[in-house]
Amino acid sequence: MRGRAWCASLALAVAVSLPTSAAAQTAERLSATCQVAGGDAATCAASAVAARAVVAQVGLMAGLGSEIPGEGSTLGRRLGGMPRIAAWVRGGVQPFHVPDPVDPSGPEDASSWTPELQAGLGLGVFDGFNLLPTVGGVLSLDVVGHASFLLLSEGSGFDGRVDVLSFGARLGLLRESFTLPGVSVSLMRRLSGSVSLGDSPAGDPSQVGVDPSVTSLRFSVSKDLFAFGVLAGLGWDDFSSDVEMLVTDGVSGVAASSGSIEGRRRLYFASVSRQLGILAWLTLEGGWADGFDTVGGYVGTGFDPEARSLFGSVSLLLKL
Repeated sequence: MRGRAWCASLALAVAVSLPTSAAAQTAERLSATCQVAGGDAATCAASAVAARAVVAQVGLMAGLGSEIPGEGSTLGRRLGGMPRIAAWVRGGVQPFHVPDPVDPSGPEDASSWTPELQAGLGLGVFDGFNLLPTVGGVLSLDVVGHASFLLLSEGSGFDGRVDVLSFGARLGLLRESFTLPGVSVSLMRRLSGSVSLGDSPAGDPSQVGVDPSVTSLRFSVSKDLFAFGVLAGLGWDDFSSDVEMLVTDGVSGVAASSGSIEGRRRLYFASVSRQLGILAWLTLEGGWADGFDTVGGYVGTGFDPEARSLFGSVSLLLKL
């Protein structure tokens, strides 16, 4: 059984190591389309970089690390066959970096600390198979859903709050026992409301509108170490969005263009949990996501597309 778990881990590691060139290629196409429409070359490149950054960051903040905070094992069912239920709230304040829409090719970025809140629910629908007395939960299954609310900074050029709905499932590879960790893989789909950065009618050189959707894969391993539970994991976000851009032509007019952005990136996360009572757990989680290749013609120095995105959160989990 341990061999199967290691094979699953290796398969996921190969998947998240796939090249991320799609993100660079579609951003390059967005910039080229903008320039063909008459947009200023440097501002077009910065706008494409901003579109990719917004889509990727919204997807990351909507999911963060483990889909159920601090839980590497699937939930299973209670005696009598009723689903075990996990409900949680998770919150944090995350750094959100994009090129400044007022001066997208300049030395500043539109940095902001962005509050986010998540409320979620998980149901254990299948216990899986027990291969040995201490080896169980093989191919167990949870269904998971959560809603995330991101309070994007209007002072940084965003148009306010964005809501994201996530839904999917977790497949158990091992249920935690006295000798073995809990191991699971989750697959989630995230659907976001539209997001706008910049205000061209108000005089900003760049305005970018996106409508992100993300498919997320997560692999988690957890173990209870007496007073605390620890979890480590890695993941992969595959994102896409239609993009609408309004960009100055470098003189006195505005060029309108549209296209799409897509890409993928790896992320890594870990958490520590403390049981507060019979049913409640408090979890502290942190991690980072990889950056992206730059876009040809992007000359801004304030925002670095290749920099990692950091994240962290605090969660309260109830299991019934």
